Amino acid sequence: MFKIGIASFITSAVLLANTTFYVGKTYDFAERDIIDAIQTHIQNNGPSIEKKYEELKQHAMDKMTTIAPKLKSELPFATEDKEYFAKTHYTNPKDIKDANGKILYKAGYTFDPMDYISLPYAIVFINATRTAEIAWLKRSEMLNSAHYRILITQGSYLEATKALGQHVFFANDAIIHRMGIKATPSVVTQEKNRLKIREVRVNEPSQRD
Repeated sequence: MFKIGIASFITSAVLLANTTFYVGKTYDFAERDIIDAIQTHIQNNGPSIEKKYEELKQHAMDKMTTIAPKLKSELPFATEDKEYFAKTHYTNPKDIKDANGKILYKAGYTFDPMDYISLPYAIVFINATRTAEIAWLKRSEMLNSAHYRILITQGSYLEATKALGQHVFFANDAIIHRMGIKATPSVVTQEKNRLKIREVRVNEPSQRD
């Protein structure tokens, strides 16, 4: 009996699999294939689509040209080769508490972040509007290297990227202040737990482009 029952179940399943059930009224599917519709639209509207594309591309290029750092004031041109160390100590301005209100660090607590972090690359600060600094950087071995990060203090991101052949980053007032940058070009490296800034004279300020 058990074998007969299994056979009957399998037979019923096969019959059901080959049976079509209709619930309610049915209609022919008249929707056009979406790919075909897109292709037809492109063929019929090619000139206007191309014009819109060019307008969007130009708009994007215009915005890229205007993207630039926003410092409160422009850093002066380095007038001599010199080195100095940044003051990286930080004094906590107010109490730092945990989630339960317990004070972890009191206001006035001072520490040096460089005791706990390691800078993985040197940082180069340049003013990208000064062709002398661009030329100096292009003569160096600091471009397209994982050992250096290029930050611009002034100038267009797009123009700087084209001139140097690599992506650059923006310097901001917080970075300038924290690292003690006073002029450009400057190269920042880490020596043990201190940040060393090396200013490089590449041209006379009166000869700035």
